[in-house]
Amino acid sequence: MKIGKELLQQVLMRRKKSDSTAPDQGAAEKTAKYCYYSLLSGCSLEIDEKSRLVILTGRGNRHTRQIGFDDIATCEVIVNEAAILKIERHEEDAFDLETKHRLRTTLRELQHEQMGPEATRQIDIRISGLPESGFLSTVNFYYREGNRRLTDHSYTDTVQDIVKWCGMLTTAMHQPASQSEEPEINEEAVTEQDETTTEPETDRPSPTASRAEDPDTEESAEAAIQEDRNSSAEGDSVVSELTKLVMLKEQGYLTDEEFEKAKAKIIN
Repeated sequence: MKIGKELLQQVLMRRKKSDSTAPDQGAAEKTAKYCYYSLLSGCSLEIDEKSRLVILTGRGNRHTRQIGFDDIATCEVIVNEAAILKIERHEEDAFDLETKHRLRTTLRELQHEQMGPEATRQIDIRISGLPESGFLSTVNFYYREGNRRLTDHSYTDTVQDIVKWCGMLTTAMHQPASQSEEPEINEEAVTEQDETTTEPETDRPSPTASRAEDPDTEESAEAAIQEDRNSSAEGDSVVSELTKLVMLKEQGYLTDEEFEKAKAKIIN
């Protein structure tokens, strides 16, 4: 990936009209390996995430090219035939926030440069395929001759479009197939499985009903509750008697011997 002011200097070179002509305003020019699409001639660029395709369509839906996500090797931003940004397939974080900012800055610096009456300014995105496919497709987003803009979008809108499409193409290059393909659900198989695994309803007695129908169990439960209550009451009574005994001893009504005998009697 490369982007910087040294490349911007190449971009800002003035070119005479005789050296460069505007992109063909007819349909997209196409050969076996190379395609050129210009938005000023009604061409379109879109992404089909479900089919994992980048679709380039010429004017009148002619010369359509479909590029698979897995076939893209690089994505470049080209200004006046100079590449100011190159994103390669093996770079996972190739288009991070810092790179987006530098791309916007570079394009905005270009906008502030004065153009002569015969100078041109052209911004493209170039998509290159892997060696085995060998394709090269270029989409023109902006074209200007002197003071005359030939594309519909303003320069500011074009900058936003370029950044947006670089982001989408980078995502497409690095998106695993499993993330874009939704698994098919066999409804018949699911229904059949539900019918097979569903257990038939049976008249199972509830725990409440079982306890109500078993008098021994109910009596045992009540006896246990009563025993807990008695134990709690007895414990409270012992504590109360010992407290009173301590108070009598402290007030001098009981000797140490009398206190020990009374305490042993209460505890036992």
